[in-house]
Amino acid sequence: KAATAPFLPSLSKAAPALDRDAAEAALDKAEAAGKHEPRDASLQLAIAFATLNLARSLQEGSGSANLMREDARRIAELARKMARGEEQLHLADALRTILFAESGDLASAQRCAAEGMKCLFEKGFDGSPFWVCELLRAAAQSAAAAAYQKSQQDANAVAADEIAAAAYAFLLLAKHHAHTAADVQKAAQLLAFAGARRDAQELLRDGLQRFPDNNDLH
Repeated sequence: KAATAPFLPSLSKAAPALDRDAAEAALDKAEAAGKHEPRDASLQLAIAFATLNLARSLQEGSGSANLMREDARRIAELARKMARGEEQLHLADALRTILFAESGDLASAQRCAAEGMKCLFEKGFDGSPFWVCELLRAAAQSAAAAAYQKSQQDANAVAADEIAAAAYAFLLLAKHHAHTAADVQKAAQLLAFAGARRDAQELLRDGLQRFPDNNDLH
């Protein structure tokens, strides 16, 4: 399914970097538009994404960044309630997936990811923005965490659905221009856990071509 997805080529195209000034200007513009149509889910989603972008431009772990992420989650929840059509629902859940994962709530992230990932298949979807990388990372890591937890609780438990969801998201994540060496390492660990050691080794080899100086991949 992933190999023929229309959005796949766009994952490798680098999106323009957004600095703090540009992020603040984008948020001001989105908020101004939203004031005129406060019940428009698409405008509220634009505010939520702009808020997340601004939070990302601030110092990681700062109180302001954390508050802005919480604002983005609250706005996304509101937009979901206003949503008209599946596209808006999927975008709201994509944003919620990211924000739940960033807050450490992987169980909630996993619940949102199934619907959130569907936004990738909307007509004309552009996979280049950094938030798409964050979505794929959140979906992959939350599903992988569920698989590991299920196995720890019951050695005979079958976590096939969780492993499949994680592997799929990791596969797409590895194609995104913003993926990291840590993403490659976690993907390989998941594949090895699932018994696909040859695929894990191949993934690590590809990762070393992109990140040749990363010791963790050796």
